[in-house]
Amino acid sequence: MNVQLTYQDESLVTMRELACFGIEKRLIKQISNINPRLFEDYYNIFNAKPHREGMSWLSCYNEGYLADRVIRLYEKIICPQIDNPKSLTPNELLKLTKAYFSLYPNDDMSVNRIYYLIRSIKAGIIGVGRECKGCGKAYHVHGESGERCGMCVVLSKRKKQLDAALAVIKKAEEDERNKIQRKLERELRKKASEQKAIDKEEKNKQKAIAKAKRLEEEARLKEERAKVAAEKAIAREARLKEEARLKEERAKVAAEKAIARKARLEEEAIKREARLKAEAIKREARLKAEAIKKEERAKVAAEKAAEKEKRLKAAAEKAAEKAAKAAAKKAAKAAAKKAAKKESNLKYECESMIANSINNKNKSGNQSQKAS
Repeated sequence: MNVQLTYQDESLVTMRELACFGIEKRLIKQISNINPRLFEDYYNIFNAKPHREGMSWLSCYNEGYLADRVIRLYEKIICPQIDNPKSLTPNELLKLTKAYFSLYPNDDMSVNRIYYLIRSIKAGIIGVGRECKGCGKAYHVHGESGERCGMCVVLSKRKKQLDAALAVIKKAEEDERNKIQRKLERELRKKASEQKAIDKEEKNKQKAIAKAKRLEEEARLKEERAKVAAEKAIAREARLKEEARLKEERAKVAAEKAIARKARLEEEAIKREARLKAEAIKREARLKAEAIKKEERAKVAAEKAAEKEKRLKAAAEKAAEKAAKAAAKKAAKAAAKKAAKKESNLKYECESMIANSINNKNKSGNQSQKAS
């Protein structure tokens, strides 16, 4: 079911949300004419800071640039000209507050500061610069703010402070580095001289050890070469024996393969001859069967032709008999028709004669009456 909210219901919802952001109770009464007591259960549930009316925070070094953020956000989502004299509605204030805290949740800002700032700008108490010399964006003009926005001023001051601090840190680090470098150089020179003596002694020891190891290694290598030569001779003899054995085995395998191949060829020739004979017998039997089938088909065809001829003769006889009957019936009908016609002619002639005789009698009777 769709529920249509009235204007009063929408106002109540809007002011309840503004009360959640901690708007001053007198402002609730002032901009909506609604009793603030209706929103006691919702008032400042977001724990907003209790800012009041006043513009002293605009001159503060760490807070003045927040006003520039409000101005730029207002001109982006509400109206392109914030100094338009049209009053700020509760819906616009709620929309602007939500947008601001969604973008800058950690700023020291509140719905009260936003309302009083925009009201002061629309009243002409605070001016608006259209183009900052640093970033080119709109900014508030308050006191001796100059031609740059608060953010550019803050960034400039912080950059100078940071550069000064970095210079001091850099100089201290450089002095400490030089001090450590000189100390390290002295220690390194001392260690280098000590290490040089140790290296020389160690070098002499290494030479003696290396010479002893080299002689020992040469003796070991000679012994190993003799062993390797003996092993190679044994391995060569074993390889030659193995090659001879493999050659003999290959010859045996080749002979066996030749015998098997010859037997296979003979077996294949016998199978081929038997297959050809079987095929010849099958072909001859098939030809005989085909000749018998042809002869039987010829007999069947002759019988069918004789039977067909008999049927044709019977049909011809039936047709002749039927034609003779039809002709006799037709002749009888013609004779009957002729006799009927002849009878009707005779009847007509008789009737004519009777009529004539009656007329003649009538005429004679009339004449006798006239005579008398």
